[in-house]
Parts: sequence; C-alpha cells; structure tokens
Amino acid sequence: MQSLRLRPLILTLALGAAFAAPAQAQSLLELVEAARGYDSAWQSAQAQLEAAARRADQARAGLLPSAGLTAGISRA
Repeated sequence: MQSLRLRPLILTLALGAAFAAPAQAQSLLELVEAARGYDSAWQSAQAQLEAAARRADQARAGLLPSAGLTAGISRA
C-alpha cells in the first residue's frame, strides 16, 4: 500500500530531473555584459563614443597631406 502512494511522487521526481535544464555558471563580468545589452542608456553612450571617435578620425584626415595620381593615353 505504501509503494502505491510513493509511485506518483517518484514518477514526478524522475520526470522533473529528466527535463531540468543544466545550470550554467556565469561570471560577474558575463552578467554585467548581458545586462548592458538591455540598457538603452548604456547603448546610447556607446554609440556616442563611437561616433565621436569617427569624427576625430575625419578631423585628423583633413590635416594629413593627400596625393593624387592621374594617367591618360592619347593617340595622334
């Protein structure tokens, strides 16, 4: 009689263990990076930083010398 009462419990525990997802350890750095992916203020700041870096590259390019080369052929 006792085993009939334990059967559903054992079956439930066995199924729960079979379908349980394995736990994955994450470092604090991984968790922070994942959280930053959802933070719009962080993403905005990153985009502004990257845009400023590109503008600095463009400004520096205006100060550098440039060279040009042309070629042509003509038949007389």
